[in-house]
Amino acid sequence: MKIMKRISVIATSALIILTLISCGVNNNANNQTVFRTETAAAMYGGAGFSRSSAKMAAVNDIAVEEMEVDGVYFTTDGSSISESDRKIIKTVDLNTETKAFNESIEWLKSYVESYKGIIDSSYVDSGNINNKNYRKNANFSIRVPAERLDAFLSKIGDNLNIVFRQENISDITEEYSDTESRLSSLKIEEESLNAMLKKAKTVEEMIKVEDKLSSVRTEIENITRRLKRYDKQVTYSTVHINISEVKDLTEPQVSDDFSRETLVKRLKKNFEEAKSFVLRLGANIFTHIPWIILGLVAILILVILSAIFKSLFSGKKQIEDSKHKTSKK
Repeated sequence: MKIMKRISVIATSALIILTLISCGVNNNANNQTVFRTETAAAMYGGAGFSRSSAKMAAVNDIAVEEMEVDGVYFTTDGSSISESDRKIIKTVDLNTETKAFNESIEWLKSYVESYKGIIDSSYVDSGNINNKNYRKNANFSIRVPAERLDAFLSKIGDNLNIVFRQENISDITEEYSDTESRLSSLKIEEESLNAMLKKAKTVEEMIKVEDKLSSVRTEIENITRRLKRYDKQVTYSTVHINISEVKDLTEPQVSDDFSRETLVKRLKKNFEEAKSFVLRLGANIFTHIPWIILGLVAILILVILSAIFKSLFSGKKQIEDSKHKTSKK
């Protein structure tokens, strides 16, 4: 019985201590909130607002420091955000080469369209017709759906020789969240200022509220445009492609990669080079047919003449041999 009483006394004491600690924490949080509210109210009061109006605006500002969006909390003091909600901006720069400039340009336009992409801007230098050594060049700024970027990039190398690639990834999640919070705060402040404007009793107070309201609305417009720009950059990744016409493609750097994909690419490249050699050889033979025929005719004439001279020489020798034999007899 004594043991049970001791346990009961200890449990009761622990419960009382926890209750006191909880009350202290709550009181501290409440005191901080009151202090922050009074500080913000003093700031608005300094702008010429009445005490009740200033305190209303201050409470609204404090309230938006934590809000819920689709089940995820965004707070100005920083809180974890799920991976699917992160805001990532990707930008890729590519320098490429081609031997068939016009065909490559047409292919790229069709390829971008097949991926539901958008060509933001393009510049194509078709070369100088008076200078055969002038090389053509083109630049494209393309936006591709972010979820299809990897697939889009994976096939560029099949049609263009990539000599340089740079990828930049920027995580703007925190900045985006802060901007959204600021926009929500400004909208609540706009509502409060509209309410103050209706309750304004003097012209001076009305002018001050209208000036503040105009400033808030301007900032709301700027932040809204900024968020739209962020959404555009996150939803569509940007790819900058430079295409240069070259006589010979830059050889890729030799590596020790013996993967199936690498070996297939090398084998395909060697077949293409062999095919190109055979075609060039055939073209050279075809264009030099007149000279080849002339050469064959010349060789044939030489063979005939050689045979004739050989026949005459051998006949003359036989006659001389027969005369020599006759003289001996």
